[in-house]
Formats: sequence, C-alpha cells, structure tokens
Amino acid sequence: MLRHRRAAERANDIAVRVVCIADSLILTAIAARAADLARLSHQTGVLAMTSTTGVDHDVEYQIARLLRRSRMRGMESIGQVHPELDFAAYLLLLAVNDANEGRDGVRGTELADAVGVHKSTVSRGLSQLHRLGLVEREIDPSDGRARLVRVTETAASRLASVRAARRARLAEAIADWDEEDLDALARLLDRLNDALEEVAPTA
Repeated sequence: MLRHRRAAERANDIAVRVVCIADSLILTAIAARAADLARLSHQTGVLAMTSTTGVDHDVEYQIARLLRRSRMRGMESIGQVHPELDFAAYLLLLAVNDANEGRDGVRGTELADAVGVHKSTVSRGLSQLHRLGLVEREIDPSDGRARLVRVTETAASRLASVRAARRARLAEAIADWDEEDLDALARLLDRLNDALEEVAPTA
C-alpha cells in the first residue's frame, strides 16, 4: 500500500514536470526548430550519440509529438478559461501567469522577449486579455511610462484548474510504470527542463 502510494506521488511529481516542459516548448516554439532541437539533444544527453542514424531526428520527433499532444489538450482547455479565448491569447496568458511568479507584475517588453515575438503582437494580445477580464494593468511605479501586467485572480484560478487536470491525466497515464523507468524519466526531464531555460526563444 505504501509502495503504491509512493509510486502515485512520484507519477504526479513527474506529471508536473511534463506539463511544465510542454508549456515551455509551446511558448518558445522549440519543437518547430530543428537546429535548436539538435543543440538541445546534445545539451541534455536525452539520447546518446551511439550511431550516425537519426538521433536528432528522433529527439525532434518525440518533442514535436509532445508539443502536438499538449496543444490538442490546450485547445480542449481554452474554453474552461474563457469562451472567447483563442489559442494565441491562451499562450500569452500562460506566459503572463508564469512570468509573474513571485513578482507583482511584468512589462509587455519582457513578455515579448520571453515569448520571442514583436512587442506590438504582445500589446494586441494583452489588450484582448484585458478586454476579457483575464489580465489587469497598472502604471509601473518605477517608470510612469510603462505598465505592469498580471493575471486576474479569476484567470489564475482557472489556469490552475486546467493545469491540475492535465497533471492528473498524465499521472494516471504513467501510474503503472516501474520505479526504474520513473527514475530515468525524472532524471531526463530535469535535464531537459534545465536546457530549456538556457535556450533563448527566437521570433
């Protein structure tokens, strides 16, 4: 019983990491760039270079597969956040939410750099999110010319619910994995997460 509970807790912990990585992949569009993925595979050591046949291609394929599945789940979840929200705005909302972790607001220029798009694109997206009541804006006290953006309590609560549901599905999917497989997956996910933080997004 104790072993089963420990395995379930481990599966849930790994599911949290998978959701985090999937969101990072979407926000930085890494899975769509073969060059970045090739570099990423060398950084993480996810697959050892034991031959000359398609290792980078395999990494790219599996990450792209994760991205597609995450996007499909994201599309299903958008309506739970707001019925008028489109996918691009949903991704921006995720970026605002994550950028504000431990902070009291983020500038639009910072979001543009983080997501890798032009600031005018971010500005239009933020206007949509503000109209839908999902973000709030206020003047930056350190610079009256700039504005700080953060998600509203309602948006934060809905995003948390969506992510919790995604984590639960993933945890269920790997609940019967052997402990050795879970250990290996956790180790490689940590390396992948660290590498993702080092790869700068490109427009």
